[in-house]
Amino acid sequence: MFRRIAIRMIFGFAALVATLGQLSAEAAAEAAFVGLQIQGINAEVAAALGLDREDGAMVSNVALDGPANRAGFLRGDIILSFAGKDIARFQDLLAMVGGIEAGDAVDVVVLRAGRKVSLTLETGKRPDAWRVSKDAFAEVGELGLTLATLTPKVRDAFELPWGTVGVLVSLVDPERAEGVGLQRSDVIVQVNQRNVWLPEHVLDAITDAKSQGGKDVLLLVAADGRYRFTLLPLR
Repeated sequence: MFRRIAIRMIFGFAALVATLGQLSAEAAAEAAFVGLQIQGINAEVAAALGLDREDGAMVSNVALDGPANRAGFLRGDIILSFAGKDIARFQDLLAMVGGIEAGDAVDVVVLRAGRKVSLTLETGKRPDAWRVSKDAFAEVGELGLTLATLTPKVRDAFELPWGTVGVLVSLVDPERAEGVGLQRSDVIVQVNQRNVWLPEHVLDAITDAKSQGGKDVLLLVAADGRYRFTLLPLR
C-alpha cells in the first residue's frame, strides 16, 4: 500500500495522503490534520549535517496557517521525539500516526541547527480546502477562463508545490482573456479576501460583485512559488 517510503512521505496526522496510498474521501475528511511534509534521513544527509546517526525525520515543508505552522515547526527541523517516544527511524513516526486524533496535544522534540527545541502540536480537522477529491470545472466565458478543483491528481499533473490549495486556472483563451492577468496553472487562493477551493466559489464571488456594480474583484494568486494580489476585471 505504501509507496516510495524511503524517499518521501507526505502526511497530515492522522491521514496519510499522496504517496502513502489511497484513502476514501470520508476517511480523509474525518482524520486529524497537522500540515507537515516529512522526508527520511539517510547516511548522506546525516553526514552533510554533521550528525553521527540517521535518527529522526526531517520537515521539508509546513502548510501555511496549519497546526504545525502555529506550533512553530520550521523547514529543516528533524523530529527526534513524538508524543514522548523517540523516533529512531522514519518508519517509527509513520507507525505512530494512526493513533493521533483531531484535538490532541502532542509533545514533539526537534533538532534545529544543532539545538533541541520542544514544541507542542495541537492537531486539528482537515480544512475544507484540503478535502477536495472530486473533479469539478467551470467556465468564465466572458473572461476566457476555465477553472478546476485542485485535487491531488490535478496538483501532480500541473506539478504544483505541496500545500497549494485553491482553484486552478486550467485553461486560458488568449483572445478573450486579454488583460485578465491570469495564466494557465495559476491558482486562485482568495477572491475579495475570502478563501476559495471550488470553481463555484469564484463564480459566486464574481456574480455578487457584478450585482453590486463592482468593476473588479481582488484575487490572491499562487504561481511559481509566489503569491500576488491582482485585480480581475468584470465584463
